[in-house]
Amino acid sequence: MEIPGYEIKRQIGQGGMATAYLAEQRSLGRQIVLKVLDPKARGTTETVERFLNEGRIIASLNHPHIITIYDIGQNGDDVHISMEYVAGGDLKERM
Repeated sequence: MEIPGYEIKRQIGQGGMATAYLAEQRSLGRQIVLKVLDPKARGTTETVERFLNEGRIIASLNHPHIITIYDIGQNGDDVHISMEYVAGGDLKERM
């Protein structure tokens, strides 16, 4: 998978609709998380729009305990949300 502007390092998580990858945002040289909608979930425009809206809603929030969204977008069939990387495992592990 190629998403322009990002270098994917490895998979770090998977959920019902998306896979999370540790990646580097090349332009700023920072580690980020790329959440990519799974191919089987891209079947309808409604699902794609719901995924992108998730990114828009989170990006509209400003709180120290909510991750920062850097970008949302589509590249061909790939739909992604680029977000802040926080080391220490996923939320399920931390709870």
